[in-house]
Amino acid sequence: MFPRTLVGGVSLPRMLIGTNWFLGFSHTSLAKDRFIREFQTRERIADTLEVFLKAGIDAVMGMPTPLLREAADDANSAPAASCCPSSPRSSTSVPAERRTRNRRRCSTFVANTARFFACRTKP
Repeated sequence: MFPRTLVGGVSLPRMLIGTNWFLGFSHTSLAKDRFIREFQTRERIADTLEVFLKAGIDAVMGMPTPLLREAADDANSAPAASCCPSSPRSSTSVPAERRTRNRRRCSTFVANTARFFACRTKP
């Protein structure tokens, strides 16, 4: 599990998932921004988020765009992410301890993402 810390009473990993290269903010040029937006699909973003989830990094810092929300939903429900109770890995063939841990990871990912989305949308 990736090291964690408390911020405002919320347990967060010490590394956050940034979104510049998901949403097209290269800080380089309009052409690079456009390239990123054209390249990054919901599926590619979800695949990247799954890698972070596997490493225990379950908090996103970024704007709550529909694309990012949908990709986060996809990553959260993917069997490879091993965090969603409804995934095939949560079947009765998986030990109860692992199913419980996966449910906690799923809840943490959703809660942390929602908290960061909420922080970013406050005036």
